[in-house]
Amino acid sequence: MGKITFIGPENLEKLEKGISENGFKPNTFLNKTPLPGVFGINLAVGWPLPLPYKKKYERLYEELTSFSPDLYVYPYWQTHITLMTLIDFKRHENPTDEELKCLRDPVPRIIDLIRPVIQDLSVINGPFEIITGLPILSQDAVFLPIINPTDEIRRLRKATHDALRILDLKEIIIPQTIHSTIGRFLNEPKGKRQEFHTRFKAIASNYHFGPATISEVLITSETKPYMIEGEILYKFKLGN
Repeated sequence: MGKITFIGPENLEKLEKGISENGFKPNTFLNKTPLPGVFGINLAVGWPLPLPYKKKYERLYEELTSFSPDLYVYPYWQTHITLMTLIDFKRHENPTDEELKCLRDPVPRIIDLIRPVIQDLSVINGPFEIITGLPILSQDAVFLPIINPTDEIRRLRKATHDALRILDLKEIIIPQTIHSTIGRFLNEPKGKRQEFHTRFKAIASNYHFGPATISEVLITSETKPYMIEGEILYKFKLGN
């Protein structure tokens, strides 16, 4: 396999221009004390990221945490790859018991509709490979760019979206890329933006994660922002 492009040069330039011109955006949820309860439902894989990444990720966590107190870095257990947001936690902060019941009501039907999608061999034919590149910095977050060479994730997103149309869910979000967010800003870092970015890239250059296998797809709930708390509502095993 030749050199892999995880993010195109135009998109990378756009991210860097945003940082240089506008700086970093502190996260509104992570700055709240106490951290609010929320409710969301996601279709996800890699919660947490695949086991072959664990040791390297934990080194990255330590290095980024030491690098800047203004950066909240996800511990390994919090890492995940969101394929689709089905119910957006950002729209359901501190829900009442009655609201929670209404939000949870569609879950059995969601599971029933997604099950045949997972079983469709034209969508997913068993466990599949992802390849994860160097950490990238944006105005809002630190993320790991990911590619899926055999295209299962694109097919799964499309087929799931089509299958769920009957439910008329109003909050579905399909990310434009495959990625795993691993850090968000608590504050605007002090000092020069370019210096911060240069130091970050020096750290990131040591952390190419490479290939890993995805063997299950998850439906998860999110009860604290960014999967600080949540649970697996259903697990679809891929293959026999």
